[in-house]
Amino acid sequence: ALTASRSLLDADPGHERGHMTLGWSLFFLGRRDEALAAMREAMRIAPDKSQWIAQYGEALGLDGQEDEARAQLARLEAMARVRYVSPYHFVYVHVGLGALDLAMDALERAYEVRSGSIHSIGTSFLLEPLFGHPRFVALLRQMNLHA
Repeated sequence: ALTASRSLLDADPGHERGHMTLGWSLFFLGRRDEALAAMREAMRIAPDKSQWIAQYGEALGLDGQEDEARAQLARLEAMARVRYVSPYHFVYVHVGLGALDLAMDALERAYEVRSGSIHSIGTSFLLEPLFGHPRFVALLRQMNLHA
């Protein structure tokens, strides 16, 4: 992912998903400052994209920056008061904060309204902390996605 995102960004420096992918690649390599900077660049390019705000919030939470993660959650909540924000996006920040029951509440809402990338929940690395949660396992079964 690191190589692919860098190649993409060489060809298209304004590719927001490329910056976010680069950010997550660096994050899991332990290069947290570089990772968060890449994620902020994705948000600079697409400042109103709730998906990037949410993923940045998750990364902040996983990095132990809870106040900053909560600020991103508040930003999403404010956006949701004036336009549609997928419940799926709230899942990310709750996962980052370790609030797994709140993450499941949002994920179940996302399923009810068929929102976001709900079809890929069983393979999303961003949801990995939920994989053993009983409600997550039940949701996978309900969606016929269990192994």
